[in-house]
Amino acid sequence: MVMPSFWGIANFIGGALIAIIYEHLLWPFVRRLVVNPISDCRRKRSDKRLARRLDNHTIIINGCKQYLFEFAPSGITPGRIIGRVTSEEYDIRKYRERSRIGEVFPSGHELHNLYLERKQQLEMPDSRLWNGSQLAPQHVVRRRDSEFEEPRLHIELGKRDYANFLVVGETLENLAKSGLCEEFLASPIEQPDPLLATDFGLIINVVTADDKVIVTRRGQAAYSWNDYWHIAVAESVTKQDADIDGVVDFYRVIQRALREELGLEMPVETVKGIARIHSLNVHVSRHSWMLFVHINFRDTAYTFEQIQFLRSSGGGRDHWESKELRPIKFDQISVLEELRINESRWVPFGLWCLLLSAIHDKVITVNDIQTTPSQ
Repeated sequence: MVMPSFWGIANFIGGALIAIIYEHLLWPFVRRLVVNPISDCRRKRSDKRLARRLDNHTIIINGCKQYLFEFAPSGITPGRIIGRVTSEEYDIRKYRERSRIGEVFPSGHELHNLYLERKQQLEMPDSRLWNGSQLAPQHVVRRRDSEFEEPRLHIELGKRDYANFLVVGETLENLAKSGLCEEFLASPIEQPDPLLATDFGLIINVVTADDKVIVTRRGQAAYSWNDYWHIAVAESVTKQDADIDGVVDFYRVIQRALREELGLEMPVETVKGIARIHSLNVHVSRHSWMLFVHINFRDTAYTFEQIQFLRSSGGGRDHWESKELRPIKFDQISVLEELRINESRWVPFGLWCLLLSAIHDKVITVNDIQTTPSQ
């Protein structure tokens, strides 16, 4: 047996010491000062290219056009998206005059009477429809402070209610069927139309600890899209979500939505750590504006079965609109299967939210879907 020489042992110990010193003392500095900045720069360049490919693009899902007003591939950090409620009171006649297509609508007097009739119907004791306040976007400002900066969104919100949503939305759909607003619906969307924008919602894609997405089938009690699949958490923004200064914290809206739809109780700081708002979308046929949100429960105990149990135990008070929950494995094959096989069974903007969340989480790529730049 050949014994190692003194110099061999010394070289081995010296090499080991150098490796330890490098790993624990030098590498953290190299990673922080060199590697991380390079990685961040590459990620931001990649995000910018991806945002350019999707911003202001449209896609047809289940026969309905979706217009992607803003897409932030890595998500928008809390504090960079602000909603503020205006003090102006709602008057459907005044908003008709400001609308780009107000002239094809019934007269202001007729619209006002339709609004009052629908409001009275909703207040009847036997009405099955929800009747409450809503907010709708009036103006949107988006900024990027530098070449690679993530976007800032400032959303000015106006007061609406459910009667307004029903009257304007149903009238718009009837006009669209008759071809009277075809040019408007085909044109790029630069800002919310003051008459047509009647609601603002959050569509929240939840990824569980066991890497599944929760979807739900809408029930007969829901106002629309009965028996269609939808993202399990969809919540309207209301006047109650604004503080005394009229500012809406969208992460508190997410917190409320998780509690009311799934029965999940958590502080808002926890929500900010697991939620990323990544898209501002318009469902064109109803001119409905909505934020798409991605929730990541992978590092928690919230499996699909756990959430299903909490919800079925009475934790989610607003699950009356849906009949059942279904898990979808959050991988490329399963997500694209929903698009290629089950598209006709989906609420269009629900499936669009699922696809964009999958792009945000790098489960699929933009090349897996087809979008069209708005003309």
